[in-house]
Amino acid sequence: MIPDLSLRSDPSPRTALAVLGALVAVIAAGEVVLTRVVETAVSGGGFPAWFPRVGSIGQTVVFYATVFDALTFVAVPAALLWLGYACGYHRATTEIAGQ
Repeated sequence: MIPDLSLRSDPSPRTALAVLGALVAVIAAGEVVLTRVVETAVSGGGFPAWFPRVGSIGQTVVFYATVFDALTFVAVPAALLWLGYACGYHRATTEIAGQ
């Protein structure tokens, strides 16, 4: 017996909300970790062995700042648009089904 997967193509507000929450959590945690690692590196302690680096301290900071800016100013608005579309689609389909 094959399950009906046709409903899986409908946008789900829960999925969009989960992605948005994950993006916000990654950005918040990443900014904190980056700040602490850079403070340690600048004070003379160097980078921890587990931290991926790109050349010098400055190049590493610019790289990670660019990644977090892209997440903040590109990925989060895209996730918000996805969430808005999913909520509108969900509301429209539940109103039609309720008639």
